[in-house]
Amino acid sequence: MNNDIFNEIMVRKDITVGRWLFDILLIFTSVFLSGLSLIYLGFFSVIPVLAIVILVPRLVAGRYVEFEYVLTNDQLDFDRIKGRKWRKQLYTLNVKNIEVMAPMTVDFKETFFKVKYNKTVDMASNSRAPGRWFVVFNDHKDGKVCVIFEPTVKMVRNIHRFAPRKVEGMEYLEEALANGEML
Repeated sequence: MNNDIFNEIMVRKDITVGRWLFDILLIFTSVFLSGLSLIYLGFFSVIPVLAIVILVPRLVAGRYVEFEYVLTNDQLDFDRIKGRKWRKQLYTLNVKNIEVMAPMTVDFKETFFKVKYNKTVDMASNSRAPGRWFVVFNDHKDGKVCVIFEPTVKMVRNIHRFAPRKVEGMEYLEEALANGEML
């Protein structure tokens, strides 16, 4: 009988109006600079125009970010994917080694601010998304890290299975599930 646990969640960072405006401004500026270089540099504008044609789409695509959380048995991985092409594994941890995990609600705000950490990484779709949780753990490179993420109910239950004393707010989980705030 195979009792392996595997949960995988992909969350896309919300695109704000400011991000859209910056991208549009970047595209218009690149077209304007390409036109100026063609007018004033003539044949020598090939290099700047090629640089703009290659770099601008890459810059715009790289600003679109997705996060992936993968729980395999007691191993939790956090990855960042930029432009649907470039993946970077940010953290891998054994859930038995987490210090605390709790929902980002008013009830657990004291827990969130009580713990001191060196780095905070927000891997949620936006800062107001329902169902956001935080997990604090020690990383060999960054020291004590707090990751804010959006796990599913199944993932939280599986993490609780491996580290029951470190996962707080299981009563919130059932309430959020009843209200349709979590998947």
